[in-house]
Amino acid sequence: MNNEFGYIDLEPFAELNPDEQKLTIINRKDNRFELKVKDIDKFNTFDIFGNEFGKLIETKVFYGINSTYHPITLYRCSINSSNFSAIPYSIVSSQMYIIGNEPLTPIIHFTDKTKIKKIRYYNDNIKYIFPSDSMIIKRTQNEINVEAKKKKEKIISNVIYDDNKVIIKLINSFKHNGGIYNFNIQPTAYFEITFQKSVNLDMVLKISNRIDCVIHLFLLTSGRSKELTIYDTKKNSYEFYNVKNNDKEEKQPVFYLDKIENNITNFDKLFTLLMKITNDNSNCFFPFLNFDRKVTSTQIQFLEYYRVLEYTDTEMRKKLNKGKNNTFLVGLLKKYQNIKKIYFNDQDDTVIEEEVRSLRNYYSHNGYYIKELPVPTFNPKYYKNVDIQWIYDVKNFIKIVSYLEVYSLAGVNVDENKLMYHLK
Repeated sequence: MNNEFGYIDLEPFAELNPDEQKLTIINRKDNRFELKVKDIDKFNTFDIFGNEFGKLIETKVFYGINSTYHPITLYRCSINSSNFSAIPYSIVSSQMYIIGNEPLTPIIHFTDKTKIKKIRYYNDNIKYIFPSDSMIIKRTQNEINVEAKKKKEKIISNVIYDDNKVIIKLINSFKHNGGIYNFNIQPTAYFEITFQKSVNLDMVLKISNRIDCVIHLFLLTSGRSKELTIYDTKKNSYEFYNVKNNDKEEKQPVFYLDKIENNITNFDKLFTLLMKITNDNSNCFFPFLNFDRKVTSTQIQFLEYYRVLEYTDTEMRKKLNKGKNNTFLVGLLKKYQNIKKIYFNDQDDTVIEEEVRSLRNYYSHNGYYIKELPVPTFNPKYYKNVDIQWIYDVKNFIKIVSYLEVYSLAGVNVDENKLMYHLK
């Protein structure tokens, strides 16, 4: 979609009115959807309404159509610039947008009120978790026979969330293109997700995020899904794109969670666990739900993963009808003795726990600059000389154990040594 004419407006519209909707030139680029709008009244770099002249416009949702009347909904829009020349125009960009698969009359834009019944989730890494058997190649001395067919769908997860049944099915199929001299056929895999009750886009994005996280926990990859197909209750379908995701193409993963025969069971366990995370607890799971975030400082990573361990310990203790335990790290040091020895040698478990907990409290209350660590933080028995290597070792230990405890909370097996080797 390059240099294509269309129209855009601030609100959804059922019919095109060139006096209301503004002419635009549409270009789809690698990391954004860009529109050159012939207008500086509705679409202006600055908000000129009321008494707020000069206030930058916040990101908004805009609505449009392309040259073939396919409806377009643009989320997280930014008006990048406005040109006040003889032919004025503004540049609008979006990194998350939805395009109808069919030209509709009247025009039906996807909105926040659209009721969604089903989606298809696409991610190239699915094939590494669930190898496709949709293609069979047989070679003989004189010929090659290729058999490709859509395989029977498999239910890989079935959860109840917010009084709604969510079913994830694995679809193994194939795609082909070209002619007799350059024919190409490739296996494909995607998830089809159905809802017993209709849901909105926020729910769809939450589920997509959780599946991204499950795939990360399987493969330790950083890629996310950037495309969904959305089906509403009126049998209209739309393509959803989040081009901000997957800026870099990933290599084939070298880590795999467990035996291939356990892939469906493990997927279901991890997805079920992640769907149980409430909005209130999402910060506790931040480094997993945001696994593709830009690399933060060692200090911030330490605090993020420490918070994960506080959460997993609390959840484990709830199952045992036990209360909060501030010294939970002692038990984890005993549980993961091999990892502990790599980073702390034969130091006493209780001493390590008190020093690490003191570091957590110090960072939370006094900031990240530190020369001597008071242990404990608020009523020191002694002051520990710390250096970057010790802080780095503490962070690595806490991070690795956080992953292991998340797997443990979900009831999933993982090889500690393999995880430690591949987790960077």
